Amino acid sequence: MAQGQFLIPVTDEKGDPYPQTQKARDACNLLNAEVGLDVMLYESVIVLAKFGSVFWEKTDDPEFSFRLLPQQELIEPAERNDLGEITKWRQGSYGKVPTWDAEDIVHIGWNITTATWPYGTSLLVGLETEFDILEQLEADIKEFMHKNAFPKEMFQVGDGQFVPTGDDITAIKAKAKNWEPGEYLVTSYPIDHKSGGTGDREVKDLNNVLIFLKSQLVDGLMTPPVSFQYSSTYASSKEMMIQQRANLVVPMQRLFKRKLETEVYKPFLESKGFSVKDCPSVTFASPEAFNPDVADYYSKMVAGKIMPPRFAAKKLGIPLEEFDAWMKEEEAKQQKMFDQKMQQSKMNADQKANQEQATGDVANRATKPEAQKT
Repeated sequence: MAQGQFLIPVTDEKGDPYPQTQKARDACNLLNAEVGLDVMLYESVIVLAKFGSVFWEKTDDPEFSFRLLPQQELIEPAERNDLGEITKWRQGSYGKVPTWDAEDIVHIGWNITTATWPYGTSLLVGLETEFDILEQLEADIKEFMHKNAFPKEMFQVGDGQFVPTGDDITAIKAKAKNWEPGEYLVTSYPIDHKSGGTGDREVKDLNNVLIFLKSQLVDGLMTPPVSFQYSSTYASSKEMMIQQRANLVVPMQRLFKRKLETEVYKPFLESKGFSVKDCPSVTFASPEAFNPDVADYYSKMVAGKIMPPRFAAKKLGIPLEEFDAWMKEEEAKQQKMFDQKMQQSKMNADQKANQEQATGDVANRATKPEAQKT
């Protein structure tokens, strides 16, 4: 999602955009730049993954704009109509809180379960136990390491026959706290020292527990971390990314695409005097950046004579005018190379014929010495 989104203008049957649709696309791109949509999308996906829903606020005062609302976790329905549809949203339940009409809020919900529960489902749902265990494990391991590195110490100063004064105890405490290597302590009264701690026992099977928990989290979130991909083979890493895109990234992109087109760009274009039919389509793959797998597929189809090159170019989003111009250039280059080869072949043939003729003349002179002498 962090790669950004791109807008494709409406085109005619030949794939050419109309002048009006190009202007509409440019207006939407200008709006994206004004609101910082690339960063907003990045932050919105994080909120969506965490809470299951993300809310954008729309306004037309003084001009049309939209933004990612702060304090997302406080937004809730305020009013419903007789059909149960939300007509107002609010931020918080107590005191004077901000409210919005339903048409001023863009609600993007992930895997909404029922109409009566107007929120999406967090990606963390079902993984609460694993996260709780990991959090507790981190706290326990920190405490375990702390006790081993800094064990609790107890000093006995004096015995039943000698009772130290407060100054004696203060001096011993200061000496023990600031003890330097090579230093020593000499006293005229009994002293004893005992060190506590957890001992040097290892925590059994901790590594297996951590691996199991993290595997559960990776499967539940459908998001393989960078460490998993780097520690695996190239084929496994590539397969992880394919599965992640199919199960998580592409559905999210489609969700944001529909919301942007229907609830942001169309009302924005209407406010600018355009028709909703001029609304560009949103894509999350740059038109100039082909997917290598897709390009390889069409390349094989063309090479196998299954698909015409022009049709493959259209499927890849290449403007047909540019493709035709490129084909003419390639044909001209190939014709030039063919002419050069034919000319070179003719020159080679002529040179060979001349060499053969010269060799024959020399042979003839060699077989007629008397005639040559005369």
